[in-house]
Amino acid sequence: MKKIVNLGLILVLIVLVTACQKESVKKPDTFTSTYELAGADKGRSITITGIKDGSPGELSQYMLNINNNSEPWNDDFYVELVDSDAIVQEITHAKLDILANGGMQQPLTVKLPGGFKGTLGLCVIIPKHAYTISVLVVGEQAEIAPKLFDLTYLYQLKE
Repeated sequence: MKKIVNLGLILVLIVLVTACQKESVKKPDTFTSTYELAGADKGRSITITGIKDGSPGELSQYMLNINNNSEPWNDDFYVELVDSDAIVQEITHAKLDILANGGMQQPLTVKLPGGFKGTLGLCVIIPKHAYTISVLVVGEQAEIAPKLFDLTYLYQLKE
């Protein structure tokens, strides 16, 4: 009887040690950025969602939603991966054709630059209307210094 109890305690100890050794699964750091337009564009919004952190060279998935609770909206829009002073990658350039009280949804696939560690911006631009940026971290968060994005150059380039 003592041998069975000891064997049972040893098995419980092995299970506990094994469970403690398993790597903890890190949940991805997700974000949702919503920009409500104002003035003549009141009632329109841009929302982008996805995972904030990524590894160099990997594909990341995002979802872009553009809503229009205003007049019909026909325009161009761009999605760019940007550094603080340059376009790193054009993700998409397409036409908006949204009826009043309508919207559009578009999945985006972004290949993060290989060999890069730092902060990049995922920027949505609708010339003459708005631009918004979501900050992405490529590499380990602890290694990354915060960065300011002045995208005036990019907005003017697309007008």
